[in-house]
Amino acid sequence: MCPAVNPSHRPCVRRRLNVVSATLHRMLGAVCSLSMLMIAAGCGGDATFGPTPVVPVPDTTLVGVVSNAPVSGARVCAYQLANGKRGTLLGSCVQTDVAGNYVIGFRDYAGEAIVEASGGTYRDMVTGATRTLTLFRSIRPGNVLPLNANTVHITPLTELAVQRAESLGGLTTTLVTEGARDVVSRFGGFDLHRSFPADLTTTQALTMDVDKRAYGLALAGLSGYLVNKASVGTVDTLLKDFNAKITASTLSAETQSFREGISTFLRSARNGSGLTTTAGNGLIALNFGAGSITTQPPTITEGGEKCLLSSPKWSALGVKSLCWFNLPVAACSAFVLQTASVRILSDNGLADTPDGYLSVTSCRNQNQLYTADWATGKVYVTDPF
Repeated sequence: MCPAVNPSHRPCVRRRLNVVSATLHRMLGAVCSLSMLMIAAGCGGDATFGPTPVVPVPDTTLVGVVSNAPVSGARVCAYQLANGKRGTLLGSCVQTDVAGNYVIGFRDYAGEAIVEASGGTYRDMVTGATRTLTLFRSIRPGNVLPLNANTVHITPLTELAVQRAESLGGLTTTLVTEGARDVVSRFGGFDLHRSFPADLTTTQALTMDVDKRAYGLALAGLSGYLVNKASVGTVDTLLKDFNAKITASTLSAETQSFREGISTFLRSARNGSGLTTTAGNGLIALNFGAGSITTQPPTITEGGEKCLLSSPKWSALGVKSLCWFNLPVAACSAFVLQTASVRILSDNGLADTPDGYLSVTSCRNQNQLYTADWATGKVYVTDPF
């Protein structure tokens, strides 16, 4: 023990100072090491100094639901679609939540996209049995738009629409649009993407939009159809069978069986919609016998207007009602637009109605003899919507 103050004991004082200095050095070393660990932890393991990296924020999103009943835990991936083929991955693959919802974000792309869902589980709408999703695909006709939440639902019917496009010749813009029309014309006329596929096991149907309800009834019909026709197998084989029958123009033979499939769901304990079999079946307009597409060009021309219905060519055929889609806004005069027997659809034939067009619903369920596509020159023998 060194005395408090004694000039003759300076060596002892120096020893004490050396001990204090060494202790302080060890303490500062520990504090410095701890600080560096904290910096490394806060920077993702990188102990270097500098600004925090900036993560690009997606300016475009694809949003929707995966549903054959909501599919939980499905892996959803989006890809660029170029020249009818699947291309580069957009953003990262994601998983659906318990309600089947997904969101994919990405930047710097405004073209067409194909979205695929696989895996995950859902409960059969009729039996309640747990099912595993194999693969459903979806293509919304037209480009995805930046600075937008682009809705792309993924359901058995979007998969059927993709199969229809493939059967028509490939995943080009024209054939994807045509495939979507081909499906919605038969299953109630709702839009595959702008309409939300209602889960009728949990949602009261009488208070919801007509299109949501029809979409839900169509999915319920698929489930009921499979229960009634066990020999068909899975939803995958069912969709391939329906696509083949549409191609062969023999799907009309399944109309009654599909309606019975809807009734099977409505009679089941899983029906949470509040709909009875009679009321429910009356709320979806099936058209399994929709006619094939002809190559007859729309050549109605009267006074420079292609959309006049009074042409002798059409009068001779007994045409009483006519729908156009892809019709330019300036293609018809105001007088013709107001003619009761002429109906005009939106620019893509689906459920949006830009300025200058009459409502899409004015054409639905009219069973008119001809529906003409101004852009391609194709004419539908019966209502394709």
